[in-house]
Amino acid sequence: MLTRLPMATNAGARGDMSVVALFAPDFFDHVSGRRGLESFDVVERRLDQSLADRRIEHHATMWDGDRVLVWHTQQGRHIGNGFPRLSGCPSRAVT
Repeated sequence: MLTRLPMATNAGARGDMSVVALFAPDFFDHVSGRRGLESFDVVERRLDQSLADRRIEHHATMWDGDRVLVWHTQQGRHIGNGFPRLSGCPSRAVT
């Protein structure tokens, strides 16, 4: 099953956060390794620390039962390493 959710496009990287209301309170985020809706804020902060001029293109959202996949592409200028796994890696921003 496919649908389009009101995710960010290019109207600011944060986009329409009302989509968070669709997630279960005990949502597990595999990027941050955290459970709960505050994981959206953690990932957003890390993205802000890593990429400037961020743009998001939402392609599709798919679900099967209680499993959901959001397919999107993010682009931006690499300015830092806000994600712990990238700590210490130099940014190689192209101007």
